[in-house]
Amino acid sequence: MSKFAARLSARILRTRTGTIDGEPRIINLDRNESFYGYVEINTQATSPVARIKTHKAWFMPDAPVGDGELIQDRADDKKYLVMSLKKEIDGGVCAYIDGTVYFVNVTCDIERFSSATRNSFGRATEAEGTIVAYDIPIMTSSMNMNVNEQKDQNLAQEKIKVVIQSKVEVQINDRLICSSGSVYKVNSINRDDLVGLWVLHVDVDVR
Repeated sequence: MSKFAARLSARILRTRTGTIDGEPRIINLDRNESFYGYVEINTQATSPVARIKTHKAWFMPDAPVGDGELIQDRADDKKYLVMSLKKEIDGGVCAYIDGTVYFVNVTCDIERFSSATRNSFGRATEAEGTIVAYDIPIMTSSMNMNVNEQKDQNLAQEKIKVVIQSKVEVQINDRLICSSGSVYKVNSINRDDLVGLWVLHVDVDVR
């Protein structure tokens, strides 16, 4: 692909699908910058969850965006966490940026608990929780669900994966209070698989 063809490809991306009312369609909320591009449902997804939560994106070659950043599509105001970007090169020129993004389906407040102390009778007192972060955009995805049978009741054990930006200071045992009404406890944090994003494994918080 020649430089002219690359510029033509970028112009087509900009004029056909990458604009709203003549303005760049995508906003990088972390950088407060707009650029041409678009996001669409991944029609190649092999499961309903993948189709709903993992979308495809295409951006201009010079788009100010990186892995792990939060973007918004002005077409429907939906927000996404950028999971992976790859420049498509042809003839030594970047024609466009191919991306995979996670749909932000909920926000959460993060509550952290202090260590329990003991009163004058030597009994452990209940740890106090403090909200350390508000309105954090996340992607949640069910992993599996089973029922833990006990003598007097059945307790649902719901396994959830949460994707969150790595710049958020979340810790194991934190409580995630979601805008959907769900409340989760952070069991583990995977810091290695994704750039700029952490994968949390959480359970329903019954504390």
